[in-house]
Amino acid sequence: MNELQHTQAGIAADLLAQGRLAAYSSLLATAGALFGLIISHHTPGIVAIAMAVAALLGLVQLYLAARTDFDRALFERLARGLHPETMDSILVDLRLANRPAANRSLVERTRGSRRLLRLQCAVTLLQYLLIIGGVLLA
Repeated sequence: MNELQHTQAGIAADLLAQGRLAAYSSLLATAGALFGLIISHHTPGIVAIAMAVAALLGLVQLYLAARTDFDRALFERLARGLHPETMDSILVDLRLANRPAANRSLVERTRGSRRLLRLQCAVTLLQYLLIIGGVLLA
């Protein structure tokens, strides 16, 4: 990889680090949803369902946060000089990835990670929408 690609990998890692904000925000939403679930025994059933779904989405968010942070760490290693083929080989050996197509570009590598980050943010947003909806219905 050349200097431009190392820089691109570093920027991709920086972008994926923003997933931590979504993870922390989701943790707050999950705590709020669990609190809402506890106190919702005097409210309509739809409120309890909204809070339960929001809390369960917290588990989905936790998985997505772990995946996003792992990708961030991989891009940091690429930025520091790890060869992509070496990384791919290690991931395959550890059964963390299938055998990748030869010579995947950095753009192709970041595409899936960005999609994962967007999904992580969407799950957090959905949690908040469910909580707000539940509060408005209470």
